[in-house]
Amino acid sequence: MRQAARRAVGIGGAGAVAIGAMLALALPASAHTHNHSAGCNTNTDKIEYNLDLEQYQTTFNGKPIKNTVNVTDNTTGDVIVNNDDFGTKLVSTLPVPGDVTVEHKFTIVVVAGDDKDIKNGQGKKGFSFTAYDTASPCPPPSSSSSSPPPSDSSVPPSQPPSSQPSSVPPPTSNTTTAPPTTTTTTAVVAAATTTPGSGSLPFTGVNTALPLGIAGLLVVAGGGILFWLRFKARRA
Repeated sequence: MRQAARRAVGIGGAGAVAIGAMLALALPASAHTHNHSAGCNTNTDKIEYNLDLEQYQTTFNGKPIKNTVNVTDNTTGDVIVNNDDFGTKLVSTLPVPGDVTVEHKFTIVVVAGDDKDIKNGQGKKGFSFTAYDTASPCPPPSSSSSSPPPSDSSVPPSQPPSSQPSSVPPPTSNTTTAPPTTTTTTAVVAAATTTPGSGSLPFTGVNTALPLGIAGLLVVAGGGILFWLRFKARRA
């Protein structure tokens, strides 16, 4: 009976340790983050759409899954992103074609492979979602007023012809006028690229302190039970 009781206690302690480890390892798996926005880039006077999808999963229950994103410009009907499989992350700034002087409205649809049970565009876990963004028009370019050309004060007023012949030859001008210099500034437009995110795990609204504390207590309790069983076995 004592041996059976010891076995039961040992199995329970090992189970507590295993459960604590599983809780600690499962916490980062729920850290899906998604940010998206649209607006006018005042440096380039272009409409842009910003995507920041990170910490998504590519496997679920041991099977490979896909995470897709679709962005449509409802104002022009253009598809900015067409059902792109972004894997674990997609961080990109996308140029938007069309008239920049009008408002643009967008629809974004994200489907996560581990949250496919969608109702009205919303996944049960919140990893899959449908959202809407609006970009305000870019400001019109400023018009510069034209000023009249400056008068050349160095040119003397015309004199009436003299009735007396003059033996002094007219002065020659040695002034050389340099041609105007034209400076051309070439705007460099950076192509939208997908860059991986970096840094610590973003906050997803879940308080991880309590589960980690429970996991730690379970590990300590399991270790204590195993130590007590070995001590009792040696004494016996």
